Amino acid sequence: MPSIEYEIDNETPCSNCHSMVSLDAKICSSCKTELQPRFQIDELVSMFFNQEIVDIRGGGFVIGGHDKDDDIPMIAPVGKGVIQLVGMMQGGEFVVNNVSARKNFDLCG
Repeated sequence: MPSIEYEIDNETPCSNCHSMVSLDAKICSSCKTELQPRFQIDELVSMFFNQEIVDIRGGGFVIGGHDKDDDIPMIAPVGKGVIQLVGMMQGGEFVVNNVSARKNFDLCG
């Protein structure tokens, strides 16, 4: 079976001051901002195949609860092989993919 090789950064930029911080850091050493959780791509792949996360880049209705306890994490790449929590959603929200958003931007007034 062929193997898959990929690079994983050891640091990512702080979302506040953009200083590079190690993956194990919880607080940026430059600006003292608490860092959002970050994890490596192999953890993401494992969560995807265990159906702990779904890919909603295509858009669609988000199924889930409406309480803070039921928040659904949103993640984005922040470095080679590194993913970071960038926000939270709740059930009942709707995701519009970027192609549809650009196409219909003038309808948002």
